[in-house]
Amino acid sequence: MMLQRHSSKNQGNKGKAIRAGIVRTLMRLLTKLEGGMVDEALAIQAILASHPEGKAAIGAAEAVPVLVDVIGNGSPRNKANAAAVLVHLCARDQHYLVECQELGML
Repeated sequence: MMLQRHSSKNQGNKGKAIRAGIVRTLMRLLTKLEGGMVDEALAIQAILASHPEGKAAIGAAEAVPVLVDVIGNGSPRNKANAAAVLVHLCARDQHYLVECQELGML
């Protein structure tokens, strides 16, 4: 996907995509499992989660329960991407660690 290539190479592109509201769109794709875009949405979120604005936007979108569900029920690729997003969210943020624990992840 073109966005994946551009976002993974350039922090500025990540910020632009985040400010344009891409995280909300990705969350909609993640919650519509029949849409067939879960793989792509998770891969892009994994890229965006490494950016401070991305981490904040993903957290604000209340993504943790969705990501935990993917880890429990998704394909191996989706599980890996969901775990990557959670690693970024939980890094130096006790709130997300507690939320993961409450959802049975730890």
